[in-house]
Amino acid sequence: PCNIGLCLNGNAIKAYHNMGPLIAIYSGSTLTLYDCKSGGTISNNYNDDSGMGILVKGTFNMYGGTIWNSPDYGVKLASGGIFEMFGGEITNNGIGVDMSDGGTLILHPGVKIYDETYKQGLLVNGANPDIKFEGFANDADCENTKIKIGFENFNLPGEGEADAVFLTGLDRDYSSCFVSAKVGYEIVDKIEESGKHSLAVRNSTSHRHLDGTIFGEKYTNPDGGSLGTKIANYYFGHTNTAQDIWIGSAWEPGNGAKLCLNGHLFRNQTNGSQPDYIIKVNSGVTFDLYDCTYSDTSGYTGGIANSKGSGVYVDGGTFNMHSGEIHDAGYGVRVNDGIFNMTGGKISKTRAAAMYIKAGCTVNLTGGEISGNTGGGLFIQGGNLTINGNLKLTGNKNSNIPADIFYDGNKVTEITIADVGWDNKPEDEKIYIYYSGNVTEGNPITIARNVSEEAAKYFTCDRKLDYHVELSESGELQLVAG
Repeated sequence: PCNIGLCLNGNAIKAYHNMGPLIAIYSGSTLTLYDCKSGGTISNNYNDDSGMGILVKGTFNMYGGTIWNSPDYGVKLASGGIFEMFGGEITNNGIGVDMSDGGTLILHPGVKIYDETYKQGLLVNGANPDIKFEGFANDADCENTKIKIGFENFNLPGEGEADAVFLTGLDRDYSSCFVSAKVGYEIVDKIEESGKHSLAVRNSTSHRHLDGTIFGEKYTNPDGGSLGTKIANYYFGHTNTAQDIWIGSAWEPGNGAKLCLNGHLFRNQTNGSQPDYIIKVNSGVTFDLYDCTYSDTSGYTGGIANSKGSGVYVDGGTFNMHSGEIHDAGYGVRVNDGIFNMTGGKISKTRAAAMYIKAGCTVNLTGGEISGNTGGGLFIQGGNLTINGNLKLTGNKNSNIPADIFYDGNKVTEITIADVGWDNKPEDEKIYIYYSGNVTEGNPITIARNVSEEAAKYFTCDRKLDYHVELSESGELQLVAG
């Protein structure tokens, strides 16, 4: 048994080979975690499919730092383990805090066990898990605390059924601390006969997402031609979850419209008229795309596909892609004019490039994945493109040449490579640049300026080409002959 204090001091602890838990705290021992600078992290993502953070059989006190990016769990409590969370954040793990085997969790105001995607935050087993609250003096303390909770061995209520209580005997309303990990449910407060409070799960009549977005316009017709162009938050809700929604001409949403695919495939119809694009975002329109059916094992269930044309055409408007997958299309997204912001989701298996970027547009790629496209990843013909390390851009080819970023023989348009997300990016996620023109001796071609060394090491090109990628002394990422 031992009692250890650990300060991350802004540094990262991560695995460099396949292993069990990154840290194990055994019975009788105590680990207290601090981070006296911002940015300290603990992660175990050496293997994309598995990785365990901290196993607690003794006592774990957390005051700071971030536990993240472990595919199995961030923190797992054994039956006798105690985890007291005073501060810090647990996010982007397969399960943030796993209480499926029991244990005790003590929460203080302002802590976060949460993720913006559809991964689990806190997982509990059955009713009345041993969760305690310390120091919560008012509603603001609860509202500043963010915990996404999921359940196993617990019967969630069906539509119209009574709320299912899972935690009893509380001294106040703690419901605003929690959001449900399962879409369509919310955590509510109940008052017991004794005057004490309980927490319960309620089946929400609305289609509600974890970020609070409510989709009130349910669309059940397999013919998407009658979606309309009004401003509404649509979600596909056919009784058969495997039912595709098909369309014969491009859907043109109204300004401010949102769509949750909800596990359905939005595609061109098999016969009859064929759309050039499934969705067209016109000038003056802002449109947001979601899919709430993501899982680590199967990816996104809902998607956009077009066997005859392309996926989404941005023609002067703003397209925000939060989740969902665009696949099996010509171009995934063609940005002719306007703005495309990708913070999540995936573009894959397109016949042409995943994305066509034309002069005069703005494209910000700060998350999600672009991979497995046979016409290249980003086909750049101009515009203002910004990417960072949180985007997974890899495994795309053009004419069987690795081409995550692809320029044809015309003028190369410089891009912006933001210095975000590169320090925790897997080292094998290289970004291949392919320029089909000529690079001559003494005339390097600049791809981006003010590029950090940490970011630059991820950019490369195929060895068969007669040029290579270099970072100049002044921070220019260049194609250099030889």
